[in-house]
Amino acid sequence: MEENTNVEIIERGYFDVASRRKSALISVLFYVAAMYVINLFIQIFLIVLAPIITGVDLYTTNEAGEQIINPQNEDFINAWTQILVYLILSIGLIIVNFKFLSEDIYDFKKNFKRRILQVPIGFGIFYGVSIFSSALMMVLKITDSSANQNALEQIVSGKYGFLVLFTIVILGPICEELIFRQSAFRLFKRGTNPWTKIILTGVIFGSIHVTSAILMYFMEGSYSAIPKEFILGIPYILQGIALSYVYHRSNENIIPVTIVHILNNLIAAILMFIPQY
Repeated sequence: MEENTNVEIIERGYFDVASRRKSALISVLFYVAAMYVINLFIQIFLIVLAPIITGVDLYTTNEAGEQIINPQNEDFINAWTQILVYLILSIGLIIVNFKFLSEDIYDFKKNFKRRILQVPIGFGIFYGVSIFSSALMMVLKITDSSANQNALEQIVSGKYGFLVLFTIVILGPICEELIFRQSAFRLFKRGTNPWTKIILTGVIFGSIHVTSAILMYFMEGSYSAIPKEFILGIPYILQGIALSYVYHRSNENIIPVTIVHILNNLIAAILMFIPQY
């Protein structure tokens, strides 16, 4: 199986190892910049714009007498930050990885029956891992959601939730697969054990989903919340490993695993969105 995989990769034009790693590194750096630097600038811009668009003051006073951002403005800022960051990120990643995406599209068309069959199989693997993750959380008696999940649910339940669904269902999976599968796999040397790539990329994928919350708890001095957030990251890690495995078994074609990821987020988004309406 591994020999056939290597043959297909060579046939798809992956000759220049240096070029593969360079574009992968650019993609990763661009992802980090988008998540932290571009995100910050967009938030600052929207903070100025929010009261003009919503027609209400930026700040309000809560019951404790503290000045906080008006809930209407907060919904506006959070939703549009999510949309704009992922839109910029998607465009940039597609440009940087255009050559590899073109090769994957060609391979998908050439081996359509095999690749399209890998979608339900991959989704079955992913769903099985998700069930196992839920059972594990029950055994550990963890019923809380991660800070990442809570933040998404809060955005979806807001005024602009319907717009954010496009980001959650389409743009998010595309960006994450371009980074944590296609780009991350290209950073490894050829001949690296597949399971090394699968596990490491899965762990990184899962960790990213709880890192921001852990850093926030650390800066706030809420150290007691950090261990639980680590545990809440386990399902993300296991799901990341499952997605990396699906990517590997698809001969490193990003299309089947992206479809699997989109289907999962679509189901999750529907479950989050329906109770609000």
